Amino acid sequence: MGVKRKRTTTTKEDRLSSLPNDILIVILSRLQFQSAVVTETLSRRWRGLWKNATSVHINNPTSDLISSFISQFKSPVVDSFVVEFECKFNYLTGGLNWPNSMDSLLRVICDRNVRELSIRRNNCLSLFRKFQSFIFQTRSLVSLELCSTRNLDNTTRIDLPNLKNLKLNHSPSLYGWLGTLIKTCPSLEELVLVCDVDDIYLRDLGSGYYFKCSNQNLRRLHIHSSCITNSKFVINTPKLEYLDVRAQNPVTYFFEEEPLGLLDAKIIMYDFYPPLTKDEKTIISKFYETIRNVRSLKLDFRFVLYNMPIVFRNATRVTLDMKMAYHINFVLSLIDLCPVLDVLTLNFKNICKKPRISQTSDDVSTSARVIRRVEIETCWDTYNKPTETFIQLVEYLLSGVIDLKQFRFSVGGGKDDPNKSERYKRSRESDLCKLICKCPMVSMGCEVEFKGRYLKMFGKTSPKAWKLNGEEVMAKSLNKENYGIDEHILSVVCTN
Repeated sequence: MGVKRKRTTTTKEDRLSSLPNDILIVILSRLQFQSAVVTETLSRRWRGLWKNATSVHINNPTSDLISSFISQFKSPVVDSFVVEFECKFNYLTGGLNWPNSMDSLLRVICDRNVRELSIRRNNCLSLFRKFQSFIFQTRSLVSLELCSTRNLDNTTRIDLPNLKNLKLNHSPSLYGWLGTLIKTCPSLEELVLVCDVDDIYLRDLGSGYYFKCSNQNLRRLHIHSSCITNSKFVINTPKLEYLDVRAQNPVTYFFEEEPLGLLDAKIIMYDFYPPLTKDEKTIISKFYETIRNVRSLKLDFRFVLYNMPIVFRNATRVTLDMKMAYHINFVLSLIDLCPVLDVLTLNFKNICKKPRISQTSDDVSTSARVIRRVEIETCWDTYNKPTETFIQLVEYLLSGVIDLKQFRFSVGGGKDDPNKSERYKRSRESDLCKLICKCPMVSMGCEVEFKGRYLKMFGKTSPKAWKLNGEEVMAKSLNKENYGIDEHILSVVCTN
């Protein structure tokens, strides 16, 4: 007679469901709305908890979803409300798949003292819609982001006393009302203006438009514009600390009052090349003169082509987006304009063969000699055939900067060639590393770092400090068979 075995069952403890409601609501508030609603099916413990979420993130809302939300949502206060749309080409809805009940939903959210409101669009053309005026009268708002804003005028009452962050994707036809909005937000600290409109919205503007951005407390200003009309953009922000301008000329920028506290500036001008007219050069020169006291500066290669002798006397960190190696002479000229330069970063987009640079290590500028860190970044598709001019620049910096403490070279991004084998790519990367390592270095104790898709190594004066692919190795283990780099090449860098 067999012995019956006692059936055993194991149940895992549901620790998550045992947490207090307040914690579960915080968890649900971090999920997208559709995912938060699904948690009702987990157990009775979760039923209805999503209705008390303090943060809501909805993707592509439908009319049915909005109606269900309005009828069931209970939370008396909403900290954050985000709606994201995947755009469809529809002129009647302004490019957004905008449900008829969406305005009612926004009214509910604004009535519950929302602090952060964001309406975003993805994969969308520059089509615009009108937002209801009650949004601009929600006094609790601290952060507001609106995509595709249009059809507002100076009659819209604005009451946003607590608004600190504002981001708008807009049409230039709104600039009259937009100037009023910016000026009447007393707490505004950061402003992002994105104008990527199609020419169809500019036909009624004539030769251009005028816009004045005026706010006495604004600290950070971002202007991203692909608008190509002749325009005048006046900035009056005396407390400005950070400026980011990415624009297509001929859009002209003026400071009504010099921002004495401006510390960081990034100025990128797309698709605008010399030669400049005399008036254009005067306008651009005045703009750069206004920001000459910044400590951190990012420019693109077009600035160095302008050949403007503006001295950035306080700039300790400079980043320059390069496109071609023949601009290197202009890079060296820019270094002369930064007498206290400490960190130099060069981003190369495309390296092509051009004449040699004129300077040598014997006539390195005084500014270049005091640089303590150099960073060079290039793309995967640009270093397969490093040019003589490019290597000359590296030699110039390594052999001329006496007090250099760090030299970083990184390879990444760009277009990968699927027709090239992994072995070929590894070989090209190691060849570039060899060329860098062969450059003579005058600074004692400088840390050299090379980063790529296949190689990652850095070190100071001792071979033991080198790393490859994140693993510490001795220099002798970096042999040609494994990595295409031998001990002799490394010793050039490790011993000054």
